Amino acid sequence: MTTTNPNSLYNVIKAAVVDGKLPRDFSLPKHGDQELPFADGAMDGIYMFHMDHTPMTEDDRAQMVKAVDCMNRADYKASDEALKKLGSMASAIATPDEFQDYIYSHAVNPNDPIDPANPDEVRLTLKNICDTARWLIAESENVESVKFGLIVCEIFKSHPNDIKDVIRTLGLSDEFTIFSVWNLRNWPDGNDEIFDLIQKVRGWGRVHALNYLEPRTPEIRHWILMNGTDNDVMPAYTSITAWEKAGVNYFLEGTLTPEEFNAVSFILEALLDEGPADGISLIGDLERFLNLYLDQAEKQPLNAIDYDAILNLVNWAFEVRADMPSIIERCEKILNSDACEAAAKEAIKKGTGFSLADALNIDYYETLFELMQKDFATYHGHCWRLMHREEYADRVIDLFEENLPLELMKDEPSMRSGLGQEFNEYSKLLFILQELDKYPGKGEKLLITGLNSPVINNRYMALRALKTWTKVTGKSIKQISPKLHDALYKLPSKEPDPELKADILDLLRGKIYTATDLIPNAN
Repeated sequence: MTTTNPNSLYNVIKAAVVDGKLPRDFSLPKHGDQELPFADGAMDGIYMFHMDHTPMTEDDRAQMVKAVDCMNRADYKASDEALKKLGSMASAIATPDEFQDYIYSHAVNPNDPIDPANPDEVRLTLKNICDTARWLIAESENVESVKFGLIVCEIFKSHPNDIKDVIRTLGLSDEFTIFSVWNLRNWPDGNDEIFDLIQKVRGWGRVHALNYLEPRTPEIRHWILMNGTDNDVMPAYTSITAWEKAGVNYFLEGTLTPEEFNAVSFILEALLDEGPADGISLIGDLERFLNLYLDQAEKQPLNAIDYDAILNLVNWAFEVRADMPSIIERCEKILNSDACEAAAKEAIKKGTGFSLADALNIDYYETLFELMQKDFATYHGHCWRLMHREEYADRVIDLFEENLPLELMKDEPSMRSGLGQEFNEYSKLLFILQELDKYPGKGEKLLITGLNSPVINNRYMALRALKTWTKVTGKSIKQISPKLHDALYKLPSKEPDPELKADILDLLRGKIYTATDLIPNAN
C-alpha cells in the first residue's frame, strides 16, 4: 500500500521488517506524550491479565462521540487527534466493545428518511467510518489512534488486499498484535493467518495470539507443544493455554522424543509458576497428569531442563500438595540419581542449571563468577547466588562497578520509572543493590548511583540497604560511611516520593533502625 506519511507507525514497522518479522530488539518510536514506558504491548498485557474492566466515564464517552463524529465526516486528521485524546483518557484495549457498540447502534442507511420524533439522532455512514479507520492504521503516528482504527476495521470483515497487508504488518509489533488478531480471526483463513503471525512475534504479541490460535491441525498442536510457553514475557502467562491447546496429556500417553519431553518439562515449569497467572491449579485429574509425566521421565534421557522441572515439581508438592506422597517419592528418586548430578555438572559448564546444582550441593561459584566476567550482560542477574557467600562480595561489587557506566547513570530523581534503553542499565544496578544490605560499608559507588537514580526501585533498595546497615551495626550512617552521609544531603529537595524523602531525612538525623522499622507497613 502506498502511504503519504513516511513517519506513520505502519511505515516505521514496515521499514524495520527483516525476513518477514521484526528484529528482536525492535520497539516503537518514543516521542512527546506518545512515549512508551514499558515494552511494546506490556501495558495492554497488564490490563488484560491483571486489571478489572472499568466502564467508560461520561467524559470518556463524550470524547468517543466526538471522535466517531470526526470519522463519520471522514475528517482524517481531526479523527486522529480526537482518538489520540480519547486514548489518553480511556485506552483502546479497555474500550473495544463500547467503541464498536456505539458504531453498530448508530449506523444507518444514509438514504433513510430522518425520524421526525428524533431529528437529532446520530446517524453514522459506515463507508466514511471504514475509510477513516483504514487511513488511521496506515497513516497515523499515534499508538492509540492506530489501535482504535484496527478496532473499527474489525467491524468490516472484508478488506482489499492492501489493507490486509497493513493489518498483517502492524501485527508484527507486539503493541498491535492483539488488535490485528481480532481482525485476522474474521478472515476466511483466519486461523492460518494467526498461526503464521504467532511464529513471527515473541513478546506480548505471542502471549495474546496463543489465546486465539485454534489447534485444528496436528502441525499447529505440535507447534504449541514445542513453543507455546516460549515467549519473551513470562512462560507462566501462556502455560495453561499451551497445556490445553497442545493436548499435553495425549502426548504423554504416547511416545515422545527427548525434544518433545523437554517441551513438556518447560510447560510444567511454567504451570508451577502461578505468580503472574493461574496454571497447575486449573488442571483436572492432576495426579494422573503428573504420573504420566514421571512415567515418561523414568524412560527418557533427561537433561538439566527436565531435572529442573522435576526439582520444581517436588518443591511445589512439598509446599502445596503434601497429599501426593508418591509424586514426591518418584521425584526424589530421579533427583538423587548419578545421572542427575552428571547433568547438573554438564549444565554448569554451559552457564545453566544453577538451581539444580544448589539442590545437589554442587559447588559452581567460581565457574559462575568467571561467566559473569566474560559475559556480564547475560549473567549479572545471578549475582545474588555469589553475594550469599562473603568471600565473593568484594569481587562481585568490583565487577558491577567496572561494567556499569555509573557516572552516566546519575540523574535527578523524578516520577518516571525509567524509560527507554537507559532502563536496561538501571535494571542491572537493581540486582546488586538488593544484595548490599548484607554488607555494611561496601558498595558505596553503587549505592550513591542508586540514591541518585531516576528509577524509584533503585532508590528504594539503596535506602533499604542503608537502613539495614544501621540496624545490623547499631551505628548511624554518618558513622558507617561519611561519604554516603554526604551524598544523602543533596537528596531531600530532589526526592519526589514522600516516603523515601522521610527515610532520607531520618538517616541524616542519625536514626538507627530496628527490626520493626524495616518490616513493610509496620507503622
